[in-house]
Amino acid sequence: DNNHFSIDPDDPRFMAPDNMVTEIVEYCIEQGQGRPSNLGEISIAVYNGLTSKYAKVINELEDLIGEKIEQINMVGGGTQDTFLCQMTADATGKMVVAGPIEASVLGNTIVQFIAGEYIENIQEGRCIIGDSFGLKQYKPSFI
Repeated sequence: DNNHFSIDPDDPRFMAPDNMVTEIVEYCIEQGQGRPSNLGEISIAVYNGLTSKYAKVINELEDLIGEKIEQINMVGGGTQDTFLCQMTADATGKMVVAGPIEASVLGNTIVQFIAGEYIENIQEGRCIIGDSFGLKQYKPSFI
């Protein structure tokens, strides 16, 4: 099973490497995971690393606030990666709602609409965005 490859995305070596693939391979070797031998194994190391980090952070947030987080809202370009979205749902055990891709622009636009008194509040803005853009839901595979 080659799904055991995983990186720590917070490791400084991944911030601005000369060669990302080389750094991922070397990280896996140094961590005793073996050598990823193809693009698929290198990619799964990244996916596993990201989604396990998401799960860890969600658990820490739940402990911090003393409540269960029911859903994760993913926004931006990464939401186009259905594999990442599904792995995130599976790793965290949470429903993932993906989209919109243009979240930064839309958020800024909503704030401008509030400031211009075209809409009343952020909740109204969220409803407008939710009604205007296709959001995709991912349920954990084991539910």
